[in-house]
Amino acid sequence: MDRECFWKIRDSYICNVKAFFMLLVITGHLLECKLENETIRFLYKLIYSVHMPLFAYVTGLGAKSISRCRKQCISSLRYYLLIQGSVMLYFYVIKGSRCHLLTPYWHVWFLLAMVWWSLGGWLCLYLKKKGIPWAVLTIGAMAGACLCGAVTSIGRFLSLSRAIVFFPYYVMGMCGLGEKLPVKKTWSLLALIPAILGIDYITSHVSYVFLYQAAGFGMGRLWTGITGRLVCMLTAISLGSLFLAWIPQKKLLCTKLGIDTLPVYIFHVCFVPLAEPLYDLFGYVIPVAVVLSAVIMFAIYGFTRFFRPVCRLQEPMMLPLTLAHNEEAHM
Repeated sequence: MDRECFWKIRDSYICNVKAFFMLLVITGHLLECKLENETIRFLYKLIYSVHMPLFAYVTGLGAKSISRCRKQCISSLRYYLLIQGSVMLYFYVIKGSRCHLLTPYWHVWFLLAMVWWSLGGWLCLYLKKKGIPWAVLTIGAMAGACLCGAVTSIGRFLSLSRAIVFFPYYVMGMCGLGEKLPVKKTWSLLALIPAILGIDYITSHVSYVFLYQAAGFGMGRLWTGITGRLVCMLTAISLGSLFLAWIPQKKLLCTKLGIDTLPVYIFHVCFVPLAEPLYDLFGYVIPVAVVLSAVIMFAIYGFTRFFRPVCRLQEPMMLPLTLAHNEEAHM
């Protein structure tokens, strides 16, 4: 396969990956009102064990150079200030309450976490030039993700907890594992056993709140927290490998949704209140949540496409929240 053909396949594939995991993001948010049901809680845990780690991983695929990290940082910070500022204004004017600038609102944490990841990626690239291998950097990031939970004061402030915990996946994307995408289906089956064991542990011993990775372990829970976080990493890597292997490579109807997922990510929360009335109307939760998620994605994409430049699918759009061009594709 020539290089040009490879990148065309890879572009469609990455967009399919981003569209699929954005569907999981929306579905997870739509299910939050029905977590008292055991089956729905299991599906919710399954989604949260893999979708954000994979988004961080795909984000890292677009950070192969210092200039790319710098652009990522500036773009993410700009979007964060715009969206968080709008939320603060809404809460102050409409609800008469306050929302703090440095404590991201609900889903906006990802934008601020991207700022930290790009700065951390910048440091990793510098250390790589100094001779430190990617394996050491990745293990160091994983150790930091586990140990940061010992700081009981760490939490949602500045998205510090989530930024540190999900940073290893970002580093995995940076270090070149993305060059092997898509994972071969036969090799991905090796990840089936650890994925099943990890899911079994998470559903039995880990609360869904822990999967948010938004707080420290608490007093007296150091080793339990570290164990849970290591299992979460193993599950995310193994289950993510399975998803990455079986997501189609060719251009699909949903592929265009993955070119730029920022509008969908930002505005889908406006439609979350529709979920519960629809559940009561149709009587089915999971099918309604999946269908509604797809409708929300296409509706937001269709509406916002008139307010932004049309982007060609041939360009390697590697970032989940910004339109980015991978310089390495043309080296």
